[in-house]
Amino acid sequence: MVEAARERGSHSAVVLVDGCAFVVGVPERTVVTVLPVDRLRVFTHIDGAGIA
Repeated sequence: MVEAARERGSHSAVVLVDGCAFVVGVPERTVVTVLPVDRLRVFTHIDGAGIA
């Protein structure tokens, strides 16, 4: 998922996997934040998203 975001030029993405939202720094391949979907809120400075 992160590789696909990188290929599309994303720098920061939200990835939804198994009931959690992962905010990922794409160039560094680093998870920045993890939240359960029941605590989702507005994400800012995100230029990509994926659902796995």
